Amino acid sequence: MRLLIETLLSATILFFGTLGTGFIPIVYMNKLIEKGNGEMKYLKYISDFGIGMLLGTSCLLVIPEGVERFAESGSGRGFGISLLLGFLILYGFDRFLHALQTGSIALSWWDAAAEPVVIESRRDFFNLTKTLPIILSNNIVFALVIHGFSDGLVLGVSQSYDSLKVVMLIAIVIHKIPATLSLTGLMISKQRLPKPTVIVNLTAFSLSTPIGLIFVMCLKFISNDILEKFSDGLLVASGSSLLYASLLSLNASGDDHVPYEALEGDESGPEREKESLPDFKLLLLGVVVPLVISFFVPEG
Repeated sequence: MRLLIETLLSATILFFGTLGTGFIPIVYMNKLIEKGNGEMKYLKYISDFGIGMLLGTSCLLVIPEGVERFAESGSGRGFGISLLLGFLILYGFDRFLHALQTGSIALSWWDAAAEPVVIESRRDFFNLTKTLPIILSNNIVFALVIHGFSDGLVLGVSQSYDSLKVVMLIAIVIHKIPATLSLTGLMISKQRLPKPTVIVNLTAFSLSTPIGLIFVMCLKFISNDILEKFSDGLLVASGSSLLYASLLSLNASGDDHVPYEALEGDESGPEREKESLPDFKLLLLGVVVPLVISFFVPEG
């Protein structure tokens, strides 16, 4: 019962915290459009720190913990398979989205060439035939929803490891704040999406991490033995998915996946590339923080 309450409380805080943070640019939508991108540049510094936190958490904590667990069981092949799966699952989702948007894959309820879906009433917010095409047609939103869901899986799995769960929660929260603000700012100032469409995308992103967390907890209640059996593999897979997400964010040309970079202006060439590259000092600080925090949490 205690685990259920803690999970629901964490999921609720994550949802309303993300939703509330994302509503800040929505409330000041007109002012944001008038001021342009200059007011959003400070988000890049927080984002660089968040990327460093993800890198440090995955490479210094999660994956090494998985190495120790698999070393105890003597299953080196299982570690390699789990590590590879974390990368391939997220990459597969990215490729699926690309194929969906280019029309290579056809779905009966969504046409890539169709006119954009319009939210006309409050009832439409609960109509999946309208909201799903909105989410899937925006590759930035869809990518962040998938990454948010994987963050929730990571949080759920890390609950079994006292040495990880505190650092993991801090890393994801710090990374989520600038990602939420910059995603909403991008949809408003760059994509110029209608306010109802922005709210639909923001809600989907806000739900992604809590759903991932609750999904893992449901697996624990349904069959804790099965989850414990695969928990080490899930831990490594979640670590590699975090590594994939952070490496994707490091890619200066990956504007489709890193929304805050799109807020940096319309410069082109070397100047734009220089602006979009993460600040090394902030990145390094973010990498160091998980290692320092790990010294103050118990070994699990």
